[in-house]
Amino acid sequence: MTLIFHPIYQSNYEFTAQPDDETGGRRLLRVAFRQVSTHHAPSVLMLRDREYPLEWRGTAWIDPESYAVVRIQAGLDSSMEDVGLLRLDADVTYSQVRFNGTTAYWLPARAVIEAETKRQHWRNIHVFTAYRRFDVDTEVKTTIPR
Repeated sequence: MTLIFHPIYQSNYEFTAQPDDETGGRRLLRVAFRQVSTHHAPSVLMLRDREYPLEWRGTAWIDPESYAVVRIQAGLDSSMEDVGLLRLDADVTYSQVRFNGTTAYWLPARAVIEAETKRQHWRNIHVFTAYRRFDVDTEVKTTIPR
């Protein structure tokens, strides 16, 4: 969900400042967003070998000191009833993760995803813990074919 704020995708969204919010004794900036273009959409629904861009709207809470995204609540801007999807909502909470005392990274801590069709309703809760950092070394050798 944080791709909404990535420079590649920012122009696809309209952002509106909302009144600040206080959570857990700390002030957070609140920003509403609404997708205005599906050109280079950060997420799509793949159905029957066809891609349907997901048009998000929602709210993000941002730490004013680090400008890290702390939480994003988002849902479809309009129903995709024509493909059977009535509702799709995401509520993602981020927290600081440090790897061996290095720089803090803001990564998903919990995500609640709800989807609804005419016949079914899903609520999936994902909890992310025990992040691990890994490194990869690569070496490229080129040879001339004989």
